[in-house]
Amino acid sequence: MLYHEIPTPPINQKILLHKLEFEQANLTHFRGDYNAAYEDLELLLAEICSDQKIMESSIGEILYTDIVLLLLFFIGLINY
Repeated sequence: MLYHEIPTPPINQKILLHKLEFEQANLTHFRGDYNAAYEDLELLLAEICSDQKIMESSIGEILYTDIVLLLLFFIGLINY
């Protein structure tokens, strides 16, 4: 898999770990496993929303927006 070659960032860089999780869910989505991608995104959204420090950062806001847009796509509220 593509993301197995990317080294895992240190635990103190949680936002990078979350970004990698998002990219993995996005890749799962493009492979056609929509249910698994949806579940991964829901869990990731819960993790991000429970961390105020991440939510207050600009990168956290962007990641939050990306996750919400992809989830809205899954439930059919937006179309590409």
